[in-house]
Amino acid sequence: MCLVSPVHAINDDDSVSTADEVDVNDRIELSTQNEVSKYLCHIDIFANTGHSMFYRGEALVALDTMGKWAYSEDSTFFENFDTFGGVARVLYFLRTVTDNETCDRVVRMKFIRKAVRLTARVCFLGVDETIMDIVKNNARNAVYVGGIETLLLASNECKADTSNSGSTLKITSLIWYTLSSVTCLAGDMIVHERAYCIFICCVDIIGHLRSVTDPLTYEILCDVLDTLNNIMVVDHIDLTKEFKGKAILSKCLEIFKKDGTMFRCENGEIMSAVIDFLDTCQRMKLLNGDSDQESFVYICVIGLKEFPANGAIRKKVVQLLYAAYSTIYDKKIFERADTMVGLAPLLTSEDIDEVEKDNVRGLMCKILAL
Repeated sequence: MCLVSPVHAINDDDSVSTADEVDVNDRIELSTQNEVSKYLCHIDIFANTGHSMFYRGEALVALDTMGKWAYSEDSTFFENFDTFGGVARVLYFLRTVTDNETCDRVVRMKFIRKAVRLTARVCFLGVDETIMDIVKNNARNAVYVGGIETLLLASNECKADTSNSGSTLKITSLIWYTLSSVTCLAGDMIVHERAYCIFICCVDIIGHLRSVTDPLTYEILCDVLDTLNNIMVVDHIDLTKEFKGKAILSKCLEIFKKDGTMFRCENGEIMSAVIDFLDTCQRMKLLNGDSDQESFVYICVIGLKEFPANGAIRKKVVQLLYAAYSTIYDKKIFERADTMVGLAPLLTSEDIDEVEKDNVRGLMCKILAL
């Protein structure tokens, strides 16, 4: 197997050019134990030499190659990556790059993206069952070595990019996707102090997303809310006090605002994540004050208006509104949110059975009685 030359040029498209123009895909065919060990050593050297330009190309090729193996769900790679402590070493690499403010920002962001992308894949929930145990172990190792804090630092670094460029938002999306996977697979390892750090960063990023118009905003919000959900349902974590006064639901609602006043959500997967988060908030009695309660109802109505044919969203929303009716003090909130406008069309839909329509009628009767 040919070793990669230590001097490379990094192109704008993240490809690698070498003196003899040999593509990385032509160099590596199998993820042997020696190859995985070698590439992990390459990123170690780059991290421990102050990110020397001399080793930059080797580190880039290492991340690209291991990323390719991870995305192919190569079981041999996952086994060897686990054997050599790959998660801890990649996260250490990510931490050093994120902390190195003397390094060119474009280069830093390039390496942050590649390191996060690799971490995301080796902690990916949707991998083949044959390697799921390794993936779970990767997630637990990530928590153990402080990977959550490292990912949060990387998220803050991306947020510092005031231009909100598409490339930076893609990295932010990868980071929160990774955090949602790790907190799902290893939530029981997260102590309250760490959960608090996650919570504060979630609130911060949701507030930040209100001023971003890129479509990736909604994907990031989806993963942020999934992450919040994952830590809020852990038995030994209680964020009730922290939740108060943060206006999280109001900030979520602002993200859906279009053209100044119109609220829209065009992605069912994202709306499902938001509705699941509302369900958690309601079950844990986290709705505090008129602002949270009003935002809760408004978001539910958005779900009804935008996805009346989505049975899962529709049924959950009606259930949430039923429960909310008995707990919300200011019942006029339902009127201001145009709840009836969202409910009425369901009664004439041919795709909804009579049992569900009876539930809708019951809710409408309660609201009409105000």
